[in-house]
Amino acid sequence: MESNPLRMRKIVHFSKAEELRKEYAEEVKALLEEDREAEAQMNRSMQAEAANLEMSFRVKEASQDSPEALEELKRQREEALSDMLKDLQSQRDMQKAAIQGRLEKAKAALQEQQRQLRQQFEACKEEARKEFLDLSSSLTEKARHDKRAQLLAAARMNPTPENVYALHNQLKEEYRDDLKALVVRQMQEKAKYRHNAAMQQKAESQEAQASAEKYEGNYLMNHCGRITCPLCHPNNTGSATENEAVKTELKTYTSRKTSELHQARVREIQEAAQDAALQDEALRLQEEHLQTVIDTLREFTSVNDSPASTLLEHAKQEKLRLAQERDDLRRFVSARLQEVEKLVRERKQQEEKRRLQESHAAAQKRKMSAKAQETAARKQGQEKDLQRQQRRQAEEARKLRQFIEAMGSEGKTLDDLRQASERRLEKLRRATERERQRQKEVLASKRNSRAARQAKLSREKQAALAQAEQNDMQSAQGLLQSIATKCTATTGESAEQDSGENDFRKLVWEMEVKAYAEEKLQRLSENLVEFLQAAESATNSGGPEDTSIVAGSAELRETVLQVRFWPQSLSRFLLD
Repeated sequence: MESNPLRMRKIVHFSKAEELRKEYAEEVKALLEEDREAEAQMNRSMQAEAANLEMSFRVKEASQDSPEALEELKRQREEALSDMLKDLQSQRDMQKAAIQGRLEKAKAALQEQQRQLRQQFEACKEEARKEFLDLSSSLTEKARHDKRAQLLAAARMNPTPENVYALHNQLKEEYRDDLKALVVRQMQEKAKYRHNAAMQQKAESQEAQASAEKYEGNYLMNHCGRITCPLCHPNNTGSATENEAVKTELKTYTSRKTSELHQARVREIQEAAQDAALQDEALRLQEEHLQTVIDTLREFTSVNDSPASTLLEHAKQEKLRLAQERDDLRRFVSARLQEVEKLVRERKQQEEKRRLQESHAAAQKRKMSAKAQETAARKQGQEKDLQRQQRRQAEEARKLRQFIEAMGSEGKTLDDLRQASERRLEKLRRATERERQRQKEVLASKRNSRAARQAKLSREKQAALAQAEQNDMQSAQGLLQSIATKCTATTGESAEQDSGENDFRKLVWEMEVKAYAEEKLQRLSENLVEFLQAAESATNSGGPEDTSIVAGSAELRETVLQVRFWPQSLSRFLLD
């Protein structure tokens, strides 16, 4: 019988489901009613619009007399009615779509609420089942404990063989019940493990089958297609690439098969280890039972003629045997786990080796591809060179044909052609020599004209410099003469004045004249240096000496001598 909480939960969930269905039915009913009202409203609107249109067109028809105008009004009325019906139909379609969307949303909401309610019910059901199992196990355990306590109390009060055997049988019965529960639980775990392994193996087999089909398809395409259609492969340029692809596919297939065998071996070892672990758990339960038997029967060994001693000795021997068997199982499981670890480690090493080989193969493939590209580029370059050579040969042949056609009037034999060719080559050589000589003459005339222009510019520049220096010397001579005139006039005037004032003026005038003369002398010296440099450059250039430069040099020399001796003569004059 079901417990009261579970029944109450079922009732609550059923009532909730019934409420959801009622709400959904009411919502559907309201939507259908709304749809009917909208349809009725549309019909009324359509009738009113049609009546209005009919009335307006009848008024217009009454005011028209010609048949053409009446026909036009009739056509307009039909078009207006058609447009009105289309508008109303579109509005109706939109209303229907909106109502349909609301219905679908309500249905989806109902389904979602039902799903949530179903999940809650399943969760409550599972919880109630667990509670029932826990309660049942607790009741069973309590009954076992009470019965064992009752038999133990009876054996303690009267330790007869019957009571001792009854207590021992009760312990054996408890062990059998625990062993049954353990076997059921282990079978469930094993079934679950095998189911997961089968699903994983199925997925792996499907993947392997798909890969095998792909490999077979590629193999047939690479080999059968090449055999049945030899025209598609006129040369063996792509055979190396195809062989490399086939080798790669074979390696992939081999590695996949090796991986499948490795995984199967690992699964086999894991199943064996799991069976051993389950067996060890059963042995542990039996060992605990024997320990309970030993602890329980130990207090009855002092009674005479009691079977407890025999049972206790048998339990101890069985416990030692179980301990040894458990040790063997532990060693077996440890060995199996080590074997699994070894297989996994070897698999990792193989994977690493395979990755290294694949990387090396990829590098070799890239290198071969680069070499193939280089070879193709070189071949393409050779083909281009050959094409250029062929074009050049064709051009030469065309020119030769033109030459032969041009020489057709001078002769037909090879000697005639050779002589005509030599004559044309001689004409071409003479024309080339004349052109070269003309180019040389043009270059020489250009060079001479450039040298003449440069010499003319140099002479003009030197003449301008000489004229400027001559002007400077003339201005200096004029200044010196004016200074001398002023000095003479000043000396005559000073003789008529006071001697002390005359001496002071002489001193001042002498200082001013010396400073002015030294400044002018410095300027003339700089002009002299520039003149000498210009003369030296003209001499080094090897050109004819300009007469203006010679005249300017003589005049400059005379002026310099005059300026050089003027201060001395002035000083002697002033002292006198």
